[in-house]
Amino acid sequence: MADYSSSITVKNGYTSSPLTRVSYRAIQGNWVTPPRAEIPGSESDSFKLGPANNVSEGEVTYRTSSGAQIKVYFRCASGGNTVTVTPSQYASIQSNPTGTPLVATVQVLEA
Repeated sequence: MADYSSSITVKNGYTSSPLTRVSYRAIQGNWVTPPRAEIPGSESDSFKLGPANNVSEGEVTYRTSSGAQIKVYFRCASGGNTVTVTPSQYASIQSNPTGTPLVATVQVLEA
């Protein structure tokens, strides 16, 4: 049986400023490891969403020290995987577009 969980690592590219979590939600699935409330400068956080009905889908929104908000959206399902960051200029993404489970790294870039 395939594992449709999503494991996401967010790397804070700001050297001296934290990323503060504004919100997070499991659209479909259950948190195995929820995202931390804050990611200190130059550090990272890993979180995992377990599947429900062969889908894991969620989002986490962070605020930078300048007040900008960055939303990380992710989804793992039989039709493929999706990871997006809005606005896109704030991050680079490495992930497996197909196959399960979804494993992705999001590097938040200093503006």
